[in-house]
Amino acid sequence: GAPKQTNERLHFLLNRGQTGLSVAFDLPTLMGYDSDSVRSVGEVGTCGVAVDTLNDMASKFPESSYAKDKKYYAAGYYFKERKFMKSAKTVEQFISERPGSQLITQAKFNLALCYDFLKNPGKSNKIFNDILKEYPGQSITYKVHHYLARRLFFEDKYEQAKKELKMVIEKYPDESQLFLSLDLLFKAYKNINQLIKGGREVQKLIDKYPHFDQANKIQYWIAFDYQKAKQYELAITAYKKVATNYPESKSAPTALYNMATCYEKLNKNNLAIETLHKLAKEYPESPVAKMSKFKIDKIRSKEKESHPSKVD
Repeated sequence: GAPKQTNERLHFLLNRGQTGLSVAFDLPTLMGYDSDSVRSVGEVGTCGVAVDTLNDMASKFPESSYAKDKKYYAAGYYFKERKFMKSAKTVEQFISERPGSQLITQAKFNLALCYDFLKNPGKSNKIFNDILKEYPGQSITYKVHHYLARRLFFEDKYEQAKKELKMVIEKYPDESQLFLSLDLLFKAYKNINQLIKGGREVQKLIDKYPHFDQANKIQYWIAFDYQKAKQYELAITAYKKVATNYPESKSAPTALYNMATCYEKLNKNNLAIETLHKLAKEYPESPVAKMSKFKIDKIRSKEKESHPSKVD
């Protein structure tokens, strides 16, 4: 049926003692078609409720926080459609009407983003500063600092971005999205041709805060960029940290494989083969473990070509 009919049915059931409710959507809704689409003919509301808009959801659950916060979600939709002024006006209405909503801090952040995309840094910076003053130490302040650093990065102001990012990392070491700041800091160094210095600086921070979410990925990226730059000794050291500190991560077997490749580039074939054997033993089901046997054979074949008299 229609959203309003569904709401009436839910109340009917609740008033008669029902404690568990389940709502099904009709086929057009599930397939992403509006009720007035030619593909929806004969199917609208027949095996579930028809929902085409945010207002339909709100009318289905008018007492829910979703219904009360629908302007917040509408503003998000306008933002994704790049209708930044419409998004800003809608989120301003939401902030005015729902000051006690749990979404209020994110709404203010989104409003600042709208004005930033509208090329109005005066308004966006004022909102960002108000958030920093009003919600000190909260997760939203990390998002503000990281966004401001990211903005500096994309304006090619790498030195300022580095300074802001270092402050963010030291101030919010327990933030779940910390890896984003570390990744951006490393990229800022790379963009000014300071790969090795950047790797060392970020490495210090990883060693200081080794247990943040996705630390293994940052560690792996440092090693991988060293390898691309043919800094094989540095790459080996960084790959070792991945394999040693994060043995359960998906990066660990690939780190060992790449470490062996670096040893091979340095003509340290015995160490390369030893590392590949370790990979096959510790991660026998990984894709790179299956590749390790072929790599060992390849290394030994090259050795034979270089030393024809050598016997296995």
